[in-house]
Amino acid sequence: MLVQHPQVKHWLIVGMNDNTVLGGVRATEGQGFKAGDVIGIGINGVDAVNELSKAQATGFYGSLLPSPDIHGYKTSEMLYNWVTKAQNRRNSRRSPMWC
Repeated sequence: MLVQHPQVKHWLIVGMNDNTVLGGVRATEGQGFKAGDVIGIGINGVDAVNELSKAQATGFYGSLLPSPDIHGYKTSEMLYNWVTKAQNRRNSRRSPMWC
């Protein structure tokens, strides 16, 4: 993507785990992007410790460690209310863009 879109000067990198995001951050570094031009957010937290401990900042800004029980339940509850009760369909940032 970096090579296909050279006009893009600022990148947001997300992925299904920290290592995926770290790979994206390294790719931007290889293309000459500075840490201030990249925001990388991972999931898991374990692999983020070393990256966040570095003296020199990188584009890796943080990592989430979601709880499947809590976040899964809340997501299902929000979707159920959105579909069955039309809750927050128009005024919520969490609503799908197409609604």
